[in-house]
Amino acid sequence: MRVYATYLRMAIKSMLLFRVNTVGMLVSTVLWSGLTLSTVYFATRGVRSVFGYSGEQLMVLAAIQVIFLGFFHGIISKNMERIPELMNRGTFDFLLLKPIDAQFSASLTYVYPAYMVRILLGVGVLAYYLHLYGFATSWFSIALFGILLIFGFVTIYSVWLLVTTLVVWFPQMDNIVDFLYYLNVSSRFPYEFLREIGFMALLFLFPFALALTIPMKALLGMVTSAEIVALIFATLILFFLSRRFWLFALRHYTSASS
Repeated sequence: MRVYATYLRMAIKSMLLFRVNTVGMLVSTVLWSGLTLSTVYFATRGVRSVFGYSGEQLMVLAAIQVIFLGFFHGIISKNMERIPELMNRGTFDFLLLKPIDAQFSASLTYVYPAYMVRILLGVGVLAYYLHLYGFATSWFSIALFGILLIFGFVTIYSVWLLVTTLVVWFPQMDNIVDFLYYLNVSSRFPYEFLREIGFMALLFLFPFALALTIPMKALLGMVTSAEIVALIFATLILFFLSRRFWLFALRHYTSASS
């Protein structure tokens, strides 16, 4: 925690030092958030129900995705982008020599506070729809939503780590993170939507849809005990597998010198 607190201080200083870059990042994240929300809004406008979900409920899910991606892009994804670069340039060796867990260093070193604006925008839209359409929420449902959203966060993190770790054997796959960004888009749709696609697509997309649909249902009082157990079970399994796969990959890493 002390190390991560140092990372946060460094990130804030970097944001203040490179103001133009920070402003560009702020504008970019606001535009992407607006595109996400407007896409769902216009796609569901005038639609009474889609797979049992109203247009307003889908907008709530879209707002939750904006909040989620604000955290994920600000904390995780930019670090994952660096892993192929570290492998290709040979600087991953220096990371392994540090007296701290390599997975922690590779996936959590850099923080981008500018993405907080996406979180604020998502919270504003979420509060607006909850109030405007009278969705019943309680302190318990809000707390359960927060807890399950953390599990969803770990689920997506684990999937990203599983896929990115392949770079140890295939360093030329430096665009693999771009593929993961496209998979993140599926989290704006409830997992019930995925019944209409093929099995292989379902295998890749299901964790992304599961990670946000169940917290959304918890917030709106629609979640079942089976769904909560399913998310927790999926999170624990994926995190365990990603950790074991990472350690397995490190044992087969040949380093830049060889």
